[in-house]
Amino acid sequence: YLYDYLSHRSLITITLTIKQQQTRSRRSEERMNPSAVPNIPSRSDRVPEEDPDDLSMDESGAFAEIDALAEDVRTKQLAYGKRRSTAADTADDVAAAAAGSSSKHLAAAEIDGALIVDDDLKTKLAMRTSAAINLPGAFDNDGRPLPKSSQGMLMMKAKYLKEERKRRPNMEKDGPYICPDNEGEILDDLQLRMHDLTDIIDQEDEEAHQKRKKQQRQRRRRGRIVALCVVGMIVTIGVVVVGAVVGTGGSSSDDHGGAAYPTTEFQECTVGTNNTDQFARYYEVRAAIVYEHPGMELSIDTITKSNAARTSLCWLVYDDALKVGVTRGDDHQVIQRFTLGLIYYHFQGHKLTNGLSTWLKPVHECEWDFLVCDADAGNKVERLELDTKFLSGTIPSELSLLTQLVHIGMEENLLTGPIPSELWTMTKLELLNLNRNQLTGTFPNELTNLTGLKQLNLGGSSLSGTIPDLSALTNMESFVLFQMTSVARGPFPNISGWTNLGDFLLSGIDITGTLPTYIGSLSKLKDFDVGDTWLTGTIPSELGSLVNLERLDLKLDRLSGSIPSELGNLTGLSILNLQESPFISGAIPSELGRLSNLELFDVSSCWSLTGAMPAELCALRRAQSLKMLAVECEVVVCDCCDLCARGTP
Repeated sequence: YLYDYLSHRSLITITLTIKQQQTRSRRSEERMNPSAVPNIPSRSDRVPEEDPDDLSMDESGAFAEIDALAEDVRTKQLAYGKRRSTAADTADDVAAAAAGSSSKHLAAAEIDGALIVDDDLKTKLAMRTSAAINLPGAFDNDGRPLPKSSQGMLMMKAKYLKEERKRRPNMEKDGPYICPDNEGEILDDLQLRMHDLTDIIDQEDEEAHQKRKKQQRQRRRRGRIVALCVVGMIVTIGVVVVGAVVGTGGSSSDDHGGAAYPTTEFQECTVGTNNTDQFARYYEVRAAIVYEHPGMELSIDTITKSNAARTSLCWLVYDDALKVGVTRGDDHQVIQRFTLGLIYYHFQGHKLTNGLSTWLKPVHECEWDFLVCDADAGNKVERLELDTKFLSGTIPSELSLLTQLVHIGMEENLLTGPIPSELWTMTKLELLNLNRNQLTGTFPNELTNLTGLKQLNLGGSSLSGTIPDLSALTNMESFVLFQMTSVARGPFPNISGWTNLGDFLLSGIDITGTLPTYIGSLSKLKDFDVGDTWLTGTIPSELGSLVNLERLDLKLDRLSGSIPSELGNLTGLSILNLQESPFISGAIPSELGRLSNLELFDVSSCWSLTGAMPAELCALRRAQSLKMLAVECEVVVCDCCDLCARGTP
């Protein structure tokens, strides 16, 4: 910007400077050698001298160059012996010549259409030089394009030359002419025009300056907005983090919250401590754990931060404000508290926003969330309810240290890996719910050891292998193994002795064979789902004896034969689903109209059915007690069905 600003003013500055220098040079030469100077009329009365002190720019390089040009012209004039020069080309040729030449090669005829060797010679040379430099499309000495306002200066000068030529009738193309008397006035007029152009340049500069200031204000405004957004985000994140820390009980043990990690370094959980009391407590707690469970000795002596057993021991010795006493033969609370601390650190409970925030508080562990203790058994934990707590990782084998557990609930978490074999030694276990996790490994044969097991839910896992003989689990009340596609194809399990069975879900598993008739003897059965399997044969009529049955799902099976009329005896049945059983044939029995509690009857895609929909079922549909009635209208005549597979009501 500064360079352009100075370039716009260089023409006037050089003009005034050169004129002053030439005046001083001429007078000095006349004093030293008057005979060597041509008798040229002075025009100083028309162009006033400027005070050299007013000059503000150093153009010594330009002066030397212009001096050389002036001396060359003066020498040529002396050789001719007269005060005249050759006529210049036309004004258009002058402008064209100037556009292709540099200030070092200007001919004498290229200056305003005529050469005038007097006090203003160098002034004109300087003006011509500046104009040549500022031609349209020209570049300065640094290779930068010149501004359009400077290029316009030369265009104005070329126009003036053209008009001046029209005002000189005695001027011939190749003939001599005498400089007009009003040439100084012409130069003054040109100088005034240059002053006008300078004012235009100043106005343009001011507009550009105001535009830049506006852009700067806009940038600063955008910067402030971005800064406010960043600060807002930081504050929001800080609030969320603080809320998470507060929600999980903080990171240190106190009277109101749990602990993230022991404050004592792990290396100090050794005999190297200088505190005698801590030294004694460390060995008391360690000895109690190892005495009851010798297999824990290696785990609690391994000093790593990822070792949940070691971390729990450090917390119990150094940071647990409750300081549970250790008594030989009555140390179950120490072991129980140690095991729960191990579970907490194993699942990184301090990071769970809706999980174990109350654990590790300095109160009895039975007051912690998601635990149920048996007061009659000395406040021993008997229920561990950790369903949908976003637990990740493997199931800790140390759960078996809670020997009084009868209930383990970890449904809908992110558990991976195999089921620890230690769990199959927990003979008091009655419920094991690991539904909807990502467990792997083989189906455990040791499962048959849990003879007291009443509920087993392993649905949605990726266990492989075959289902073992489960006939010994006679106390089973709920058996759920749905969508276990990795289980190998095998026969229907023997459940004849499960007389207490209420829920049996074995859908989505490759079970082969036929439906055993003894199913009809399981009188407590309420939910029976063996859909999407490889079962074949007919639907046993004995199912009509299950008076407590509420849901019968046989969809996507390969069963054949007719629908037993005995199913009309299941007065408590609400769902009867035979969808996509293409081998079910015959007519729909009218006895099904006695199912007053029926809400869904789906025989869609059963293409072998015939006849018409019984009027009794249509009456249930019209009474709106039957919410959904689906059938293939192409094969079964139905004027009350609201859903057909082909979309035809």
